[in-house]
Order: sequence, then structure tokens, then C-alpha cells
Amino acid sequence: MREHARILDFAQVLVRDQEGHIVLWNRGSELLYGFSQQEAIGRVSHDLLRTEFPASREQIEQQVRETGGWEGELIPL
Repeated sequence: MREHARILDFAQVLVRDQEGHIVLWNRGSELLYGFSQQEAIGRVSHDLLRTEFPASREQIEQQVRETGGWEGELIPL
């Protein structure tokens, strides 16, 4: 169990609430993005990561509301 927990800790995991605020940020996210858990928790993920969107953020959010999902690639800068 400890080995599995250690492996999962290095997998990048971030969880956001409905408003986009980060509520979970693990060690893998710290290593990948360079922000500590204290720096990330409570921040809007797209603001923290300066996400580049392939379409306007509003269009993507509208599609999620209408269809329940969106498929594409977001690029953190």
C-alpha cells in the first residue's frame, strides 16, 4: 500500500471546484508545474498556470454546460 501511495503521489493530480479553484494539488503537480501546494490551493487553475486555450474560454465553458464535456488540449505556459 505504501508503495502504491508513493507512486500515486508522483502522478500529476489536481482537482478543481466548479469555479475552477484548486482544491487538491499533489507532489506530482508540484514537480510538473513548479508551484507548491500552498501556492496552488485556492487559486484558479487557469490563472495560476496561465493556460492557453484553443478556443475562447467562454466557448469551452459553454460547451461543457450544454453537452457535459469538452475534448481538446489546454496548454499551460
